[in-house]
Amino acid sequence: MTNEKLEKLRDFKTASFAIWPDPLKNLLTIHGRIVILGLNPSAKISFGENFHKGRFDHWYEEGFSQEPFKGSYMTDLIFENESHASIIVKKWKKDEKFSRKNIRNLIKQFRILEIKKSTPILCIGQNTKRLFSSAFPEYENTFSINHPNSYRMKNNRKVFLKNLGKIRIQFPRSR
Repeated sequence: MTNEKLEKLRDFKTASFAIWPDPLKNLLTIHGRIVILGLNPSAKISFGENFHKGRFDHWYEEGFSQEPFKGSYMTDLIFENESHASIIVKKWKKDEKFSRKNIRNLIKQFRILEIKKSTPILCIGQNTKRLFSSAFPEYENTFSINHPNSYRMKNNRKVFLKNLGKIRIQFPRSR
């Protein structure tokens, strides 16, 4: 990734990369060949912190530190922080101005990274996939994995990682 693109991405607080512990220290590894997309940040974050600050960080680190995900661009569909997904989903569905603003925000990020309609998009959570697919039906390689919250009830990190492994085989390998 070029420094110019990275500087442009600094305008988006949800922007991050699948590198642990510090995604901004290894610029040669980061890429946009795959986009990992969450619903929204659950707390206030800064550039580079998203997916590197929460309680499921160790799950993401373990799963997304492997090829082909390692270094992938990670961001959220909705940039407003809210810890309750139901509240943010309801707002998206009821407030067209809110959803359009978030769609435009994601489009800007995709343009900076030159994301193509064929780029694999991995949505974290079923809500994320539903909302993304309805807003961006032209993206033909959209996948989803359940949000770790759904596994937490079963206390089963291994199932999350196994499910991610099943998806991993469908993604292109790094070059």
